[in-house]
Amino acid sequence: MQIDIYNIKHSLGSSQLLSEEMINAINNSVLVTFGAKYNALINNGEVWRLLTCAFLHSSIIHIAFNMYSLYIVGPQIQQIYGAKKYLVIYITSCITASILSYLASPYTISVGASGGIFGLLGALLAFAIMERHRLQKKYISSLLQIILINLFIGLSVKNIDNYAHIGGLIGGALIGYVSYKILNRQLKN
Repeated sequence: MQIDIYNIKHSLGSSQLLSEEMINAINNSVLVTFGAKYNALINNGEVWRLLTCAFLHSSIIHIAFNMYSLYIVGPQIQQIYGAKKYLVIYITSCITASILSYLASPYTISVGASGGIFGLLGALLAFAIMERHRLQKKYISSLLQIILINLFIGLSVKNIDNYAHIGGLIGGALIGYVSYKILNRQLKN
């Protein structure tokens, strides 16, 4: 999830005790303090933020949706690639998600696991394409639908870091492809 630091609304209305500016300032400062993707600090050498941002979330609902997605996709990745490669795919996807967000969305603060989750979807897609002759045709079609629906949702809802989603998807597909090729080579030998 991204927070556009240049486009914060000025108030929530007279019935609120704190303005939205104050609420976002508190949340933004906490997220930045604990490792959000924030280009100004990354440019000052805090490159670890490219990974730590994936372990921060902006709300209970944000983490709940991401953890549910991980719960659904994770077991498939573990079954196909194994536990160690699952971790490599996830961490690599989190980093590639942050790198694309860093490059394409420099004026935002970004947090969340969804870039890594999109990476897992990318790894599933790489597997499905490589094993398309052994899988039902519906598998690839359904997987593409899930990816496209989630990208559409990201484009339709405010404060979603679509660049991170795309970066994670690309990173996950690439590392998934390489990992699966290596795994198959090891099984053949």
